[in-house]
Amino acid sequence: MKMFDFSLLAIEEQLDLLYKEGVFVGKLRKNNVYKVLYQYNSFYVEITYRKYRYAVRDIRCFESTEHLDPYLLKIDIEFLINC
Repeated sequence: MKMFDFSLLAIEEQLDLLYKEGVFVGKLRKNNVYKVLYQYNSFYVEITYRKYRYAVRDIRCFESTEHLDPYLLKIDIEFLINC
């Protein structure tokens, strides 16, 4: 499925596909907002949640790797360096 086709799906269908077939990349938290990043096919999907209501606030799709930096900074690769 291409990113455009994915974006045309209802939010519930998007979430269902991500939870079943997406690859979890990482999670960010700032104040009361959580962002969770998945890789799905050849693109990325970032879901923004409200903390207290656990409701989806936004879903953003992108193909560019420039938006990955905040997530990549949280990945601990120390064990790879010390091998």
